[in-house]
Amino acid sequence: MSRSIIITILLVLSVSCNNEPYEGLLPDELAALNCQQAIQAVEMASQNLENATEPTYSVFCNDLTDALEHQIQACGDPDGLLQSQLDSLGTCENCFTATLSTQEAQTAYYLSTEETYNDLCNNYLLALEYQIQLCGDDGTLQAIINDLDCTTFPSLDGEAHAVMTANINGEQFNFLTSYSSIPTVVTIAHINNDDFVSYNYLLISGTNTPEGNSSNTKTIFLYIPEAYWQVGTYVLNSDSFNSNGQPIPFGGIVYRDGTGYWDTDNDGDSDVYSVISNGSFSITEFNLIDKVVKGTFEFDFEIVYADTGQIALGPFQCMNGTFDYSLDHPYFN
Repeated sequence: MSRSIIITILLVLSVSCNNEPYEGLLPDELAALNCQQAIQAVEMASQNLENATEPTYSVFCNDLTDALEHQIQACGDPDGLLQSQLDSLGTCENCFTATLSTQEAQTAYYLSTEETYNDLCNNYLLALEYQIQLCGDDGTLQAIINDLDCTTFPSLDGEAHAVMTANINGEQFNFLTSYSSIPTVVTIAHINNDDFVSYNYLLISGTNTPEGNSSNTKTIFLYIPEAYWQVGTYVLNSDSFNSNGQPIPFGGIVYRDGTGYWDTDNDGDSDVYSVISNGSFSITEFNLIDKVVKGTFEFDFEIVYADTGQIALGPFQCMNGTFDYSLDHPYFN
């Protein structure tokens, strides 16, 4: 899916006599350093932290924390200066890591059950407050906090509805619906572009297994940015932002055919992702008075192995899709 929903940071670092970046040695390797080597490790870790970007800050900060601890062990710290420097690093969190933590807490909150709702809601609230502390806020995050009620699990009022239909690879589905564990039938996803600017997306999902994934799950996800919350016909993409960092509608599909192809290492986690092409969708009604969104969609898709990029299944077609969902999320109150 989007590089903005799933962020993977690959840091290839090394240690050498040519002043190359310090990697952060294993505990046994650090413990084996003599005092002079420990000082050099701290110097290199400090230089890396000075040159760190926002996504790499936490990694290099933790490296420096480890190096300082082992310099104290190897050299001592009679005047307490090393411990003061270590204390000043704190938890090595920054706005980037706080934002990721909030997104993870939000995802867990959206998938909470009545039994887990209170804890996961409070975790989400704490993550939002910590993000405000590290990143500041234009009022958006505080508005989310104000809308949270972590004491009572939200229940659909009988009027809320979620019905999606689609023909997926020649198989007709006339009642795809939202996950039963999600408190509301639609959700609001907050997704960052590469400049860490957050945008609101309306997430509409329809699945044939509302109680959870199975070996035959078919689940469609439509992510619609706020600028598109109006009647019209739009392109449905595989990525969440265009080349200018502006939000665009995107979609995905979980497609399991009962063969187990999606879990190549048998660990229970999916090892594939979907790639959408030739996609489009139309919003035929977006009504904030009756709180309903309706529309149609279609797209081609392939299922791709995450580790190799090779096609696992497809290409297939998702045809004649429709959706009729209540806008029951607190955002629309």
